[in-house]
Amino acid sequence: MTASTQKSRSGRLRSRLFLGALLLVLGMPAAGQIDIDIQVSGGDRRSSPPGAQPSISIEQATNIVRSRYAEGRVVSARPTRRGNDTGYRVRVVLEDGRVINVFVDGQGRIR
Repeated sequence: MTASTQKSRSGRLRSRLFLGALLLVLGMPAAGQIDIDIQVSGGDRRSSPPGAQPSISIEQATNIVRSRYAEGRVVSARPTRRGNDTGYRVRVVLEDGRVINVFVDGQGRIR
């Protein structure tokens, strides 16, 4: 085995080890990770105007989503408008890592 072949093999091995370690670190939950139940944010151009608030509260909307997606974790919720409906956009992280957005209208229906 020549020196250049050995160098290229060790370089590939180092790259593979680095990528494996990086994937391992990225897949692990952060130490001291904080579970955010409700995060209300404003200033979005799609947010509901002040006078057009949904009939239900943000806490009720997140509880409705939690009951439907029990295996998931609610990470944020904010007032929003979808067409003529006002409601809340609730973001949920599922067990498999997928993130979904759920719209709960002002009457508490998931759409």
